[in-house]
Amino acid sequence: MDKFHLILYICFAVLIFDIAVVLYIRNTYFLIFKDNYRDISDKLGKPDAVLDASLVNINFLLVKFNTAVSVELYKDLVVFRNGTRAICVKDFSSLELSGELLSNVKINTSGRAIRVYFNAGQYKIMQKYLEEHNV
Repeated sequence: MDKFHLILYICFAVLIFDIAVVLYIRNTYFLIFKDNYRDISDKLGKPDAVLDASLVNINFLLVKFNTAVSVELYKDLVVFRNGTRAICVKDFSSLELSGELLSNVKINTSGRAIRVYFNAGQYKIMQKYLEEHNV
């Protein structure tokens, strides 16, 4: 086997690996953000508060920097929205605050976890909201 074919096989293997990683991340994304936001917004109406956050990681895999997540606070649930996909969190014990230094909230849903980052002011609003719900 000459060098050209060896390099070609290596490039092909790297391409297959990249495709597998992208498919894993995509499938994980749709398993976590499993709800359609349009259906949710039609049922729930206007939220009490809307916060902006950034998605940090999904299952400990870092995501693209500044992936926007909208956090909508309702009376008895929190909706984390990214585009047209969403997570509805009714069990507030699945939300884990990291503290004001990091300003992160970890969401555990069905064996998977995501972490979102808030700026300091919006983190305090989220913290106050969760304290009102005895978390």
